[in-house]
Amino acid sequence: MSLGAFAGTNLDDLIMLGGQFAAVEKEHHRRIAEGQLAAIALVIGLCAVVGSAIESAPHRAIGLLGLIPSWSKDMSIASKTFNARA
Repeated sequence: MSLGAFAGTNLDDLIMLGGQFAAVEKEHHRRIAEGQLAAIALVIGLCAVVGSAIESAPHRAIGLLGLIPSWSKDMSIASKTFNARA
């Protein structure tokens, strides 16, 4: 399932990148590519930081991350979770 989500996200990203290239003049393509690479680097960096933080946390505490939507003041997050009740 995660492989399918990863492939779908990459396909969506490729379509959006193609749309951005098609919508602007050729001289802006380099800036778009640089922005794309910067965004990818940022996501990888954030994943590494969060992964390190989670790895150092006690394993019993990881399950508590599922309670974050219910602790949120913004109920729109809690209402979009899989087990949300109307």
